[in-house]
This record gives sequence, C-alpha cells and structure tokens, in this order.
Amino acid sequence: CAQFTRTMVTGVSSPLSTVTLCSHSTSVTLSGVEEDATYTITGLANNTVSAAGPLAAQIIAKTSPSAPSATPQNVNVDNIGTTSIMLSWRQLPLLLRNGPILGYSVTYNMITLNATSNLHLKIINLLPNS
Repeated sequence: CAQFTRTMVTGVSSPLSTVTLCSHSTSVTLSGVEEDATYTITGLANNTVSAAGPLAAQIIAKTSPSAPSATPQNVNVDNIGTTSIMLSWRQLPLLLRNGPILGYSVTYNMITLNATSNLHLKIINLLPNS
C-alpha cells in the first residue's frame, strides 16, 4: 500500500522523494538511497480534511559507506633480514575506497614440510592518506 514518487524542485540539486503509506503504517524502510550520503527526512500525517498536516521535525540521516571496491595495488614483498619481511602497497584510488580507509588486514602463513602456521596482522589507526 506504499506509493513512491520523485519530484524535481527548483534550486535543489537532487529530486525530492516521497513515500505515501497506509494509515496503519508506523515505519518504512527507505531503499535505493545512495551509500555514504546524508539525507534530510521529515514526515506529516494527512486525513480526509487536509492533504497536508503539520510537518514533523526534520531529521538528518547518513548512510554507511560500502567496503572498498578493490584490493591494495602494487603489493610488494622484500626480504629485509633473517626474521623480517617488508610488505608495501599503493593506496587505492579515491573512487574505489568508498569512504576513508581505517586500516588494513594482512594474513600470512609459514609453510613448512609438515604443517602450515596461520598468522594474522591488523593495521589500524592510520592517519588520513597514509
């Protein structure tokens, strides 16, 4: 019983989207919104007397970014000693990050003749553009 409309409004860069709901509705999921975007949301009730009651207070809502669209690029490994290996990579292109990169996870395995040992390293608290 929900009805969705989009209207372009002069002076506003994105269309005004409206969802009209049944009278017994008390919630709605707004699907198809952009990721990592900020929206203003308000509501009103209508009845047979008026098509537009008073507006509810405006709420600001932000959607989450999605996971990065690519893996780190130009990954290199250098042996820097008997007990150290240096791993380096280039940053993801800005358009593939889908939000700020907060850290990296590196998993490595020691391969022996009889077994494999799994180790995991998480790099966190990076400075912007690091």
